[in-house]
Amino acid sequence: MRKIIFVLIGAAFILFTSFEKNQKQSKEIGISFTELSYENALKEAKNLNKLIFIDTYADWCKPCKWMDKKTFKDPLVGELFNEHFINLKVDIETQEGENIAKKYLVTSLPTLLFINGNGEVIQRSIGALNPNDLFLFAESVLK
Repeated sequence: MRKIIFVLIGAAFILFTSFEKNQKQSKEIGISFTELSYENALKEAKNLNKLIFIDTYADWCKPCKWMDKKTFKDPLVGELFNEHFINLKVDIETQEGENIAKKYLVTSLPTLLFINGNGEVIQRSIGALNPNDLFLFAESVLK
């Protein structure tokens, strides 16, 4: 009887720890945004021959928060973006963010930009996009 109890406790422990591990992994799925500055992202884009994806946002922007929770956490979106782009989040209420917003004429949030290593806009989108629409948008930029 004791062996059965120990086996059940052991099985429960294994199930719990594997569930916890899966929960941690699922939180890491989606777009990985770099901590690089805008200038360093430009250099990195040139070195790697990649485009930069810029998500301009503000803390008070509800559509921006929705995209953070839904769109940017999507596994397929993350896979595509992490492979093909340098991903940069820019808070337009910081000094660097204000400069970027002025440079790229950001007047609404969220504004999503794809730029090259020279800082030239390849494509832009204004407003929140669901995962499927962002995926298709990014694919069109890569063609």
